[in-house]
Amino acid sequence: MKATAEKFKHRTFSVVAVSLTAREPIDGEIVAQLLEGQHPRDVTSVMRKSLRKGKVFVDWSQNDQHKTTVCVYSLRARERPTVSTPVTWDEVAACLSERKPDKLRFESQEVLRRVDKLGDLFAPVLKLKQKLPSI
Repeated sequence: MKATAEKFKHRTFSVVAVSLTAREPIDGEIVAQLLEGQHPRDVTSVMRKSLRKGKVFVDWSQNDQHKTTVCVYSLRARERPTVSTPVTWDEVAACLSERKPDKLRFESQEVLRRVDKLGDLFAPVLKLKQKLPSI
């Protein structure tokens, strides 16, 4: 997962999915709807803000070659650029419990120190091999 949001209200966390076979890409909308069906109180695949409150929003529309979602360690084009940064679940929990969203906002020098201290938290994603359950 990585913190990438430009606003304090919400964060985006990336989840990597794989194809069922090399020739059969996963339809992100189907996966989102499957999760929503299995966990209707906790998950939504609908973008409308009124339906997202208190739920995990699975934004299946980002799974498209024409989208411009920034990759990990990308700088935001802002006056004070922040970096799309991998984070741990403990950091997310601390951010929520302390109600301090700035804890998941990182500038470039801070990210370099994090990588020196924690290593590349995103590296396991690049090596991860998964098997999806049959639908």
